[in-house]
Amino acid sequence: MKPYLHYIPRFIQNLYPNYIWHIPQKEKIVYLTFDDGPEPMVTNWILRQLKKYMAQATFFCVGQDIDKYPQTLTEILTAGHLVANHSYSHLRTGKNDLNTYVADVERATNLLTSNNFLPSENIEARIFRPPYGRIKKKQADTLQSMGYQIVMYDLLSGDFDVQLDTQKSIRKLKKHVNPGSIIVFHNSLKAFENLQIILPELLVFLSEKDFKFETLATIR
Repeated sequence: MKPYLHYIPRFIQNLYPNYIWHIPQKEKIVYLTFDDGPEPMVTNWILRQLKKYMAQATFFCVGQDIDKYPQTLTEILTAGHLVANHSYSHLRTGKNDLNTYVADVERATNLLTSNNFLPSENIEARIFRPPYGRIKKKQADTLQSMGYQIVMYDLLSGDFDVQLDTQKSIRKLKKHVNPGSIIVFHNSLKAFENLQIILPELLVFLSEKDFKFETLATIR
């Protein structure tokens, strides 16, 4: 596995100014985001943790998992969280041509906007996070020309890493979190063991620091 950063430095963010890395603001608000899923066991555990702190979050869901677990997606929506687009098949950006990649994102959009999921106001299919946090410029330019907003993050929990030092991750997140930070976790069985350690401790810490938790609906 290639090394990754828990905190994305500002100079890296500035290299890609057309992507959303954080939400500039003075209020103590953070944006918790969960990639992948829905996955019934993991998603329902996340929803219970968020409810304890009256925290709202954004779930970047994968279309093929929505097809498997539509009821779990409905549970996310009825809890008041925002559902956004993480592609249909979780494609790797470098292994697919432009048309294939864009068609996969559009397939997820069509699924999310099919009127099968309510409340529909909690769905924003054109808020898109690329799988693996990577996307080619031409892919991004094409999607943006179609009305998509590319949402990245400034804090990465690293919960997907089976060799993760969870206490190091927690220390990094606590050190670098700021008003407007977008934090990414993963709504998957692979990440679940680490997620169960990191998420509750971060929710406690941020609540004690008087942070509020909101969805990315503000960027619509």
